[in-house]
Formats: sequence, structure tokens, C-alpha cells
Amino acid sequence: MVRLLCLAICLTLALAEYRRYDGYQVLKLDVKNDRDLEIVGKLENDIELDFWKYPSDLMVPPGKMDGITSYLNNNGIMYNVMMENVQDVLDANAPAQAPGINVIDQWIKDMATAYPLIADVVYIGESYELRPMRALKLGVNADASAIWFEGGLHAREWIAPVTVMYIAEQLAKEYDTDLTFLNTFEFYFLPTINPDGYAFTWTDVSASSSTDPCSQEYRGDFPESEVEIAKTTDFITLASASQRFTMFIDFHSYGLMWMCPWAYTTELPPDYDDQCNCAEAGAMAIEAYSGTQYLYGNHLKLVSGAAYDWAYGGPVNIKYSYAIELPDRENGFLVPAEDIIPIGEETYRGVKASINCIVNTEPYVP
Repeated sequence: MVRLLCLAICLTLALAEYRRYDGYQVLKLDVKNDRDLEIVGKLENDIELDFWKYPSDLMVPPGKMDGITSYLNNNGIMYNVMMENVQDVLDANAPAQAPGINVIDQWIKDMATAYPLIADVVYIGESYELRPMRALKLGVNADASAIWFEGGLHAREWIAPVTVMYIAEQLAKEYDTDLTFLNTFEFYFLPTINPDGYAFTWTDVSASSSTDPCSQEYRGDFPESEVEIAKTTDFITLASASQRFTMFIDFHSYGLMWMCPWAYTTELPPDYDDQCNCAEAGAMAIEAYSGTQYLYGNHLKLVSGAAYDWAYGGPVNIKYSYAIELPDRENGFLVPAEDIIPIGEETYRGVKASINCIVNTEPYVP
């Protein structure tokens, strides 16, 4: 029997071997207007600073703290200390025990063994550092429409991969009592699209749109420049030749947002009403279950190169393509282990509600 509670191990990434963050603090900035945004925006160019959540949550190294607080005070930007010492929170929430990427890869294999009638291991390819990229496929109808869930694009967003895994395990467990989803769809789960970065914790494959190779948000030299992205998009594109993809969700943290296309512009796509309605269905289900409130819609966070823009606007044209920014529980990326299951539970209910919305909206879905 596969045990998801052991996924706390997935957050134990041998941090002691890597960079430490003693004395680093996270400030929460109160950005009220365009003037404040312009002032705070100038900090983006400093590669020693790290916006965990732009423009509000800023990690500052100890040697820069006096200068940054003086800059904020002199410009009238209010702030408070969100995290006194990042290393203390790391030590409390991710003790060094085992490389999480190996645990996740083994979990995929264990799921296929535990549920042989509905689960298969799908090989995507190898990462830049030759780590295997495997996904889990769940379903019983090869002619069914497909749904794709992925996480871990940004390696430090640890809650995203385990949430993808939680959803997969719940679907598998419920198959004996509820045949609806796995008879109607084939599900693909890729918990870590960036296995190299995940293994080393603080590396990103690709984020937003910076042209600076040292930036956390370096966009790459060209679209799909990173081998992991290219192999994933190639796999989805090839699979779409034989089955329709209906839904795509790229899980991230943090921000409590259910984002619809487009990410790169405020222009609304032609399918926006249906997309937004099913995002709303998911957000409302989460709020009804746990009280957690999500924003939903498009242009919640303008970025270029978003995976869900590719999924919707690219060759596969997946109508219901989203990115979900999961909760942070006031710890930024460092979600406490005790919050893993609750976040998974509420997200699972939201995803199911969104899928039910799609079923009720699209005539091609039985």
C-alpha cells in the first residue's frame, strides 16, 4: 500500500550539503500604488535579493538588510518581517534526510505496482543531468480525453510536486467506489518537471522573463531551451496526435491564484468564459471545504513563457489550461510538513469540481 503521509520525506532534500541561509530575512512589503510598485521594482535588478512573491515578499541577505530597509524607509514603503531567519525555518520544515527526487521517482513506480489495473509508468526522457523523467498515468479507457498535471517547474516550490502526487493517489484510491473520472479521462501526473533543480533545491529551469542568466527568473536563450521543457512538450504534443487533451494544470506556489490564459497579456482569449467558469468552480469548492480563498481569472500575474499559455495557445490547444499558485501558510515556499495533507485535500476537491464543470460544459466529454 502506497503511503502518501511518507511524502514528508519528499521535502527533506539533504539541505545541509547545499547553501545555507543563516541570517537571511523575508520582508513583506506593503505596495499600495503604482508609485510604490515603481520603487520596489528597482530592487529586481539586484541579484542578491530574491522576491519570493513579487512585489510583496522579499528575501534579503544579512549584509544587505541595512541598505534595503533604509531604501524602503526613505521612500515611504511600509514593511514588516515575515521571516526572521530563513535557515531556522528550513531546519524546522525540511531536515536533511534523503534526496526528495529519488523518493518521488520511486513513488511513481510504487503507484504502478500498487494499482496495476489503472496505473502505468510513462517515460518522458532524461534531464540535463541524466535524471529519469517519469510520469504516472491513471485510467482505464485509452480512447478517453486526457488531463495533464505537472509541478516542480520552479524547484523551490516544494509543495507543488507533493500536491500533484496527492491528487493522483486520491484518484487511484477512490476508483473502487467512484468510476467517473478514470472512466472518462486518462490522467498524466508529472510531479517534477525540473528534477535537477529539485534535487539541488534552489535552482530553476525557467521562470518568467528575465534576460539575466543569474536571475531566478532567467527565461533561457530561446523558447523551450531547457531539455526538460522540450521533452515534456514533445511528449504532450505526440500524445495529442492520438487523444484529445482537455485540461492542463501547472502547479506552483505560492499565491492562492487559479490563473487562466493569457499570462502574457491582459487580452482575453476566445474561450475565456468557459475557462473562467471552471476555474471559479474549483476555487469555490476549495473555499466551501476549507475556507481557503483563491483569486481566479486571467492577468492575475503577468508573465511571459507560462506553461499554460503554451498548453492553450500552442500546437495541442488544451482549452482548459491553468496555473495554480498554492497556499503558503505564512511560510512562503517553506510549507510545514503538517500542512502538506490539508493543502492536498482542499486542492483535490477544487480540481474535481473544475473537472465536473468541464464535463458539464463540453459536449464531447461523455
